Amino acid sequence: MAIFAHKNYITRCMEAIINMRNFLKFINSMALSPSNKRWLGERLIHEAREEEIFMAHIMLDCKDTLMR
Repeated sequence: MAIFAHKNYITRCMEAIINMRNFLKFINSMALSPSNKRWLGERLIHEAREEEIFMAHIMLDCKDTLMR
């Protein structure tokens, strides 16, 4: 079962990489100015940081619940 789960994880990672490449191709196909591309990149980074903080809080809450 663990081997299947590992293969499934690798497959999902590969699919995500392919999808990100397609996303980047899509962004590059648009007529965005360098400043618009920078804004988009900064906005994505900002949202990713917020999501990471949110997920860290969820993990801490789960850990605290399990430790009780």
